[in-house]
Amino acid sequence: METTYIFKAKNTHIEYLFKYDLEGHLTTLQSTGEPPTDEQWHWLVRYFPYSEERINILASDTNLRKYFSIEKTPASVTFEDFWEAYGKIGTKSVAKKKFDKLKPEEVIKAFIGVEKERSKKKLDNTAMPYAEPYLNQKRWEVWTTQAIKNEPI
Repeated sequence: METTYIFKAKNTHIEYLFKYDLEGHLTTLQSTGEPPTDEQWHWLVRYFPYSEERINILASDTNLRKYFSIEKTPASVTFEDFWEAYGKIGTKSVAKKKFDKLKPEEVIKAFIGVEKERSKKKLDNTAMPYAEPYLNQKRWEVWTTQAIKNEPI
């Protein structure tokens, strides 16, 4: 089983997916955000997380976390994983159709966003929306947009 990390800049739309095999070796690097500048490329090459051990060192760096977030996720998320994490709220068959239309990187972001959505709803004292509008409206993108604008969530 692979392990995936999402590496996000907090003040831009730069985002990378790093996938590591069971031995901790990098197997995939994918850019899913805007293209980095030359300066950002130089930084990435200097601190490149070529192993899972290296990305964990970067994730624990408190100075780096001021500018980036690094989230560990399952390498693949099935609809059943999402449905369980979401709390089985909504019409399963409709939610599955929406889920199946997502790109692989959106599936992981949607899965990660579930807990953030749940926390927001708890703070607002409001109910979780059905899974269908969460997926259709790409509610997980709200967190990225607000973080970039530095707005409170």
